[in-house]
Amino acid sequence: MPPLPGRTDETPPSSEGPLVTVIVPVFDCRNWIGRALGSVFGQSLPAASIEVIAVDDGSTDGSAAELDRLAAAHPNLTVVHQPNSGGPGGPRNVGLDRARGEYVFFLDADDHLAPRALERMCAMADEHGTDVVIGRYAGVGRRVPHFPRTVARTDVLAADPFVYGTLSPLKLFRRSLIERLSLRFEAGLASHEDQLFTARAYFGADGISVYADEDCYHWVDREDGTSVLQTGGARAETYFPAIERVMRFVADHTEPGAARDRLLARHFRYEVFSRLGHPYPEMSPAEKAATRAGAHTLLKTWFTPGVEAHFGARGRLLAHCVLHGLDDELERIVPFGLDGSQIPITVEGDRVHALYPGFREGRIPDDRYRLPRLPDLRSDLTAVSWHGGRLRIDAEAAIPGLAADAQTAELVLSRRDGDDEHRVPLPASIDFSSFASGHWDANVAVRAGALTVRRRLTSDRTIDLPACRLARIAGGRPVVTPYRAPRGDGLAIEVGGGRPAVTVTEADWIGRRTLSLHASFPSADPSGGTWTACAVLTRRGSGSTHTFPLAVSHGGDDLRVSGELDLRSLDAGRWDVAFEIGAGHGVVTVRAPAPARLPQSRVWGNVRIAPYRTVHGNLSLTLTHVTWGRRVRELLPPR
Repeated sequence: MPPLPGRTDETPPSSEGPLVTVIVPVFDCRNWIGRALGSVFGQSLPAASIEVIAVDDGSTDGSAAELDRLAAAHPNLTVVHQPNSGGPGGPRNVGLDRARGEYVFFLDADDHLAPRALERMCAMADEHGTDVVIGRYAGVGRRVPHFPRTVARTDVLAADPFVYGTLSPLKLFRRSLIERLSLRFEAGLASHEDQLFTARAYFGADGISVYADEDCYHWVDREDGTSVLQTGGARAETYFPAIERVMRFVADHTEPGAARDRLLARHFRYEVFSRLGHPYPEMSPAEKAATRAGAHTLLKTWFTPGVEAHFGARGRLLAHCVLHGLDDELERIVPFGLDGSQIPITVEGDRVHALYPGFREGRIPDDRYRLPRLPDLRSDLTAVSWHGGRLRIDAEAAIPGLAADAQTAELVLSRRDGDDEHRVPLPASIDFSSFASGHWDANVAVRAGALTVRRRLTSDRTIDLPACRLARIAGGRPVVTPYRAPRGDGLAIEVGGGRPAVTVTEADWIGRRTLSLHASFPSADPSGGTWTACAVLTRRGSGSTHTFPLAVSHGGDDLRVSGELDLRSLDAGRWDVAFEIGAGHGVVTVRAPAPARLPQSRVWGNVRIAPYRTVHGNLSLTLTHVTWGRRVRELLPPR
C-alpha cells in the first residue's frame, strides 16, 4: 500500500517540538504496560517525532518500577509519578499539561497500537486539515466501534459515519484544538470521564477524519477481567451526573430534530439502558435504587418521542418502568432475554407485540410492548431434488419467537424480468408446465395475522447445487435448471435454458458408413410427453449441417434417444456432433460428449471417417479422402 501524503520517516521533527505526544495513564498495569509502550516505540515514525508521557497514578503492583526501567532505555519516554487520583482523567490532564506535540494521542496502558497507526493518522490530519482522526479499532476479547471505510472529512452531526458512536479519547487530536477549547478530563471518575472531553472536541473540531484502511488501535479486554469497565465502572452517584453533563452539552449545541435525537439516543443505548441490563441483577439494593434514580432524571429530561423512536420494545419498557416507579416489573423485565433466548411475540391482525413479562397484566400499556414490524425471517434450504416430474425444494422458514401454529410459510418463485409469481406451500413440489421461460428467484414468505414477511431463500454452501447435475427436461420444457445465484447465494431456477448433462451410452458402426448413436438425458418427465430429437452434424468452417432424426423413449429418470446416422452425404472436413431435443415449449441444443469407447475409423470407397474426442471431451468426426495407393499401403502388413 503506498504511503499517505504527509509525514514520512525522512521528515525531520519540528524544531518547536515532536510531531505527536502519546499520553498513557497507568494504574496497576504491570502485566500490560510493556506491550503498550513497546507498540509506541515500534512505530514507523522516527522516535524523535514521538513524545511519550506515562503518568503512574499510584500503582501498587510494580508498574511504577517498570515504567522507570523503560524510561531509562527510551529517552523519548517521560514518567510522572503521583498519588492515586481515582480515575484516568487526572493522569491524562497531567500529560496534557506537559504535552509539546502538534498532535496528541491517548493510549490506555492495557491496549496497544499497530505499527503504522501514528504515521497514518497524522498523515490524514495533515492532508485534510482535520482536528480529530479516528483510526480503525480492532477488538481483542471485546466488541469495538466499527468504521467500514476511510472518510477524509466529516462532522459530529453526520449519520454516516456516525462518529459520535465512539466517545472514548483513544484517537488523535490536534493539540491546538485542545488548547483552544481548554479541554481537560473530569478527574476522580472511575469511568466515563472521557465523554464530555470527546464530545466537546467533536463539536469544536474543524473536521473529523476516519482512517479505516488498516487496523490502528488494538482495544483489549483483560484476560483476568480486572479493568474498571469490566468490573462495572463508576458507581451510580457519580456516573449518571457525568452522563447528564454530556447530554446537556449535546442539547445545548444542537437544534431539536433528527440529529439531536440520534445523538441523545446513543447515550440512552450505551449508558442508560446498558446499566439496566447485565449489571443490574448483580447490584446491591442501594446501587439499584441509585441507578433507577439516575436513569429517571435522564429519561424525564431527554427521552422525547423522537429519541424513543430509536428503540424497540425493551427500551420502551425499561423507560416506562423507571419513569413510573414500577420496580417489581423492572426486576422481571431486565433479565428477560439477557441469556440470548428468543423473545416470544404475538400477532393480532396487523399488530405485533413482544411478550415481555407484564404483558396485559394491567400496569403497562400494550403500546410499550409493540414492535414496529415482524422480525426478520429465519430460513434454511436443506435439499433440492427431483421426484417424478416435479422439483422438490425442502426448506424451513419461520418468524422467530412466534408460535408455529400462528404462521404459514410458502415458497414464492418470482420471474426476474417480469411480474409473474408462483406460490407453493413448503416443502414445495413444483410442476413447471405453466412457467414462462426465464430466470425465477426463490423467496420464502411467512404470513402471520394480516402481516407477511418475505426474504430470498439462500442456499448454504453445504447444499450441493451443481447445475449440470440438476438440470432436467421437465414439464414439457427443454431444460429446467436449479442453480445458486452468483450474488448472495440465493436459490434460482432457469426455465427453458441451460444445458442438461447428456451421456452418449454407445456409438458404433453398422456397416462401413452408418454410425449408431445411443444417448440419455436426465429427465423429470417420466410420464412421457411428446418429445422430438435429432442429431445435428455441423461442418467446421462452412457451418453446413446435416440432421438425422432420433427415436425417443423413456426409462426411469432418463429420456433416451437413439438412431442411425448415414454419413455418405458428408463432405470432407471436421464435423461436430450435437443433439437437439424439444417439445411444445422449444428446443435445446447440446453438444454430444464422446463415449467412453470411441469407434475405430472406417473407410468406404476413397473416404475415411474417424471419430475422435475433442479437447473439451466432445464427439467429433474427421472425413478425409484416401488415394488408392495409400489405401493399399495401409492394407499391407508392416515390414
